[in-house]
Amino acid sequence: MAKILIVDDEQSMRDFLKILLIKDDYEVATARDGEQALDMLSGEPFDLVITDIRMPGMSGLDLLQRIKEMAVELPVIMITAFASPNDAVHAIKKGAFDYISKPFNVEEIKSVIFSALKNEQSIDTDMLKDLFPNIIGESREMVKIFDMIKRIAPTPANVLIYGESGTGKELVAQAIHARSLVKNNPFIPITCSAIPEDLMESELFGH
Repeated sequence: MAKILIVDDEQSMRDFLKILLIKDDYEVATARDGEQALDMLSGEPFDLVITDIRMPGMSGLDLLQRIKEMAVELPVIMITAFASPNDAVHAIKKGAFDYISKPFNVEEIKSVIFSALKNEQSIDTDMLKDLFPNIIGESREMVKIFDMIKRIAPTPANVLIYGESGTGKELVAQAIHARSLVKNNPFIPITCSAIPEDLMESELFGH
């Protein structure tokens, strides 16, 4: 039986999620804020954390960062009534499994919870090969990259990909573009180091 920790400053939301998940045979604990959640996480193991983003004191994003410092593999689902692209991007960059806006569909959050727990238990390498045929890798770190690509691609956010030469930055960029809102437009790679500084602006934006 999976054990889930719910963190929200609103008791009504904590109670709602607890009742919902107990009906699906999950073991559920609740915390009213980030500090209480960290105390509980340091004292007992959990399989999943569901936390609100905007809470008094420690925010959900700060809690997410602390959780990843304690247990990087522990999946965290972020929920919020104040959805914004910036919050979604920050949550994903900090390692959130998913980001859900309130009010949410009951079946939607059940599906995300199921996926988060399944993702924690196993890696479907065949699915990864189908989704990312040009990128080779089945390690836990590569799975995190694949997951981030899937979640960041549909957003309007700008993405900076960095790394040493030959690590596959352009392949990741192509994968993001293929799943983006502008996937029907051409993907145009440019080697910036080959363009003189005084011509960079006209090369990118025209004369």
